[in-house]
Amino acid sequence: MLSHPDEISAVFQGTALEGQPVTQVADSDVLVVDWPDPGDLLTGWRAAREAMEVTGRRPVAFTPDFGGPLDFGQYRLPGLADLEAASGELDPWPALHAWEEAADMVMETVTLENVSVALGTYVGEPEWREPTLARDLLPQIESPTTWNTLQYDLFELIVGHPARLALMPGRDRPLRVYVPNRVQLALLPTTSPWLTARWAFYSYQPEPKVLAACLRQWHQTWGAELVASWDCMLQLVTARRPEFGQESWDLARQHLALGRDLQIPQLSLAWSLAHSDTWVMEKF
Repeated sequence: MLSHPDEISAVFQGTALEGQPVTQVADSDVLVVDWPDPGDLLTGWRAAREAMEVTGRRPVAFTPDFGGPLDFGQYRLPGLADLEAASGELDPWPALHAWEEAADMVMETVTLENVSVALGTYVGEPEWREPTLARDLLPQIESPTTWNTLQYDLFELIVGHPARLALMPGRDRPLRVYVPNRVQLALLPTTSPWLTARWAFYSYQPEPKVLAACLRQWHQTWGAELVASWDCMLQLVTARRPEFGQESWDLARQHLALGRDLQIPQLSLAWSLAHSDTWVMEKF
């Protein structure tokens, strides 16, 4: 693993990161390289990711927008060996799903608006004014029910039904990606996709071992890699997409457990995950 900024700069010659300053973060084993175009983060991240075989360091984007320069030295971070072991032994989902089950809402009567919201329709969109799919599905929903049950019932009525899939509102809407004012790529002293949890900034995040276990499962199943840690947001890219069906439904539930403030209905999120290589978590 390379540890001197000049060594890293030499590796970046001929890449999109050529000429960008590389510096050492005080009191840590992390180096950072500036990236001048926050709106095109993936170009810089991919350049550092492709150089990882030589640098021995995995890039994750951070921003000083929320609290000044990066200061990894102030945190008591777990050892990588302990984190590696814990990430392979821990099943993080039962505890993360517990809040969702406790917060489930009883719905005495299901309305057209309830169904429209569950389908991911937003006020002002054409589907809100003329909710064709919602009108078709509403008579097939029994009341009373709960919010979680309503979403799954709608999911079962849509999946494998081409005519209804064609009417899914917002089916081409990408997940919202945050663009900060400034970006630095932290070059972390690991090549592991899940040990990046040791350094991630994520508001009210679970213990690093919990986040590492999530990232490990996602990488092994979907080829997911952490691209950015924006204080209350995480951004990932994936190599494989789930099929729209039970696997995208289950994955959406995991996303909502870790990113509790996504404010996207599970059905709509399941559709987005089946049609996107970018993942976003939010937790304020």
